[in-house]
Amino acid sequence: MKLLILLFTTITTAQTFTFTQDAKLAFLSDDYGNEAFTPNLTFKAQVHDFKNDVGEVTVGIKVEWADLSSGNYLRYGVEAGHSIDINPVKVTPLIGYGILTREGFTFQSFEFGGETSVKLTDHFWIVGLHTYTQRPEWQIWRYSFHLGIQYKL
Repeated sequence: MKLLILLFTTITTAQTFTFTQDAKLAFLSDDYGNEAFTPNLTFKAQVHDFKNDVGEVTVGIKVEWADLSSGNYLRYGVEAGHSIDINPVKVTPLIGYGILTREGFTFQSFEFGGETSVKLTDHFWIVGLHTYTQRPEWQIWRYSFHLGIQYKL
């Protein structure tokens, strides 16, 4: 229930919405049986506040879903960071916590990484997400890079 309240609150007050696709799986197959064009999508809703001379604090929710050859992957959670604004580029180191569901099992999972955004217009940005995600089912940390678009209200 608390997660639903957090989800609703964040989405209704969000200032940016981000949609991305794993860059590698968009164009290439991998060593795990996934073909090119495998969907590995991420949705983020973020709130930005406490602006200062360097940037601003970012807090949000994140949902990642993938239709992998070994089964569906779902991870949802929260993340926070502080952006560094170098107009027209914004770099935001992030740390997050989430719940990962894979092959019928559920795990708690941490992640850290960053978001690099390049401004196209007042409302649209090109986004690159670099993420190291804890994968408890394999007892490793896994790197991924996603590309996508961000809409800023």
